[in-house]
Amino acid sequence: MKGVFFSQDASANQAPREVYNWRIYALACSASMGSAMFGYDSAFIGGALTLPSFQKRFGLESAHGTKLANLKANIVSTFQAGAFFGAILVYPVTEKLGRRLTLLLCGLLFNLGAITQLASSGHISAIYAGRVLTGLAVGASSLIIPVYISESAPPAIRGRLVGLFECFLQFSQVIAGKANKARRNLSRLRKLPLDHEYISWEMTTAQLQIETENSLGASRSVWAGVQQAFTLRGNRQRLLTGMALMLLQNMSGINALNYYSPAIFTAIGFSETNVSLLATGVFGLVKAATTLIFMLFLIDRLGRRRAMLIGSCGGILAMYYLGGYTAQSHSFTSKNVPRDGGAYIAILMVYLFATFYALSWNGVPWVFCSEVFPSAIRSICLVFTTCSQWLAQFIIVYSTPYMMTNITYGTFLLFGTSLVVGMLFIYLLLPETKGLLLEEMDILFSQKGFAVTKRRETDRIIQDRRNRGHAQGLAGEIWHEKTDPTVHVEVV
Repeated sequence: MKGVFFSQDASANQAPREVYNWRIYALACSASMGSAMFGYDSAFIGGALTLPSFQKRFGLESAHGTKLANLKANIVSTFQAGAFFGAILVYPVTEKLGRRLTLLLCGLLFNLGAITQLASSGHISAIYAGRVLTGLAVGASSLIIPVYISESAPPAIRGRLVGLFECFLQFSQVIAGKANKARRNLSRLRKLPLDHEYISWEMTTAQLQIETENSLGASRSVWAGVQQAFTLRGNRQRLLTGMALMLLQNMSGINALNYYSPAIFTAIGFSETNVSLLATGVFGLVKAATTLIFMLFLIDRLGRRRAMLIGSCGGILAMYYLGGYTAQSHSFTSKNVPRDGGAYIAILMVYLFATFYALSWNGVPWVFCSEVFPSAIRSICLVFTTCSQWLAQFIIVYSTPYMMTNITYGTFLLFGTSLVVGMLFIYLLLPETKGLLLEEMDILFSQKGFAVTKRRETDRIIQDRRNRGHAQGLAGEIWHEKTDPTVHVEVV
């Protein structure tokens, strides 16, 4: 049991062993199926664009140059456009219907979009419409799901479970006015009695945070929440950091590889359709396997910050090699690219990029955004960060066909340089959040200075509070012994 679910807990109030049970993992796994909608889309559409049957049926076969790039960009990016608006529109729907019903509607909408594409029968407009519908569903669910896991998971395994990509449990919002129901749900999830001291501590901590936020002017008004997010320094810093992470994640070039990897493999010499698709499949397997290993065993050990720095270094190496090789071999302009040693190293670099990306930028931005915002404005802040994700993704997937046509090898150099910028951003401005309670994020982002200083000061403050609480507890016990007539104190 310990080896599978248990994790070393270094938080201020350590969780009982019963908390690390199968239910929280089952909850995370079942909710993570929502992210499969996006994963499936990004995997199938890139391969579909290279299939001769698809090209013939939807007019790509006869298109060339800018016209072909335009068709590809439109087919792929209509999904991201739908996702952007889905992330915006879902907020009021969730406030009205709740998260569970909204997620069910997202599933139905995604199925409708998939059916529309299947029934397109050569009509490109039906492909566009279907991809907009599936995009709306994925964009909406990508906003709803992330916050569940961070609110329900113990700090020691929060990164691990969010890494399974978004969980399904509402905690903070049901506390306000529904404390008894929240206590029952938390007791069942933790496998602890209703009156267990750890359950009481979690409830008290969350309620105190809500009361504090209400005293600072937290409101259910959307506009008041937006004002609170942007006017208070700590909140604004968190929000802008989250939005920047989503932008930089897409500037790493991952979605260019996700959607156009068959075309990229063709450009570096693997022109046969079955070979490029096989290479694309291996790319997906490498990324998936590495993500699973990292999220289950490494993220809560390495931490968010160290993982991002390591992953950025590997990604920079891979992107700069791909840029240099494609420049030297004229991969994007020559029809006869040699399948030599350099080409095989280029394939290896694509897989190397997938590995290091999975260790860092793949999940950490989502983990960060799901765990740092105050509960009163968490949903509103997630609207901004999620929209930043889909807007950046739209820009990249729409631009990539044009970049591959016009700036060719410069595409990889752009992504590599963006990773350099991202690494500097992480080093200077992203504080480590590993092991902190959601309520302790306010302390972290109220500190001044660069990232390392913020975390060092936060640890010092938390340790001081822990020591004061321990001292007060000992003082209370001594006072109890002195005043309780049933306690016999022998004086020597």
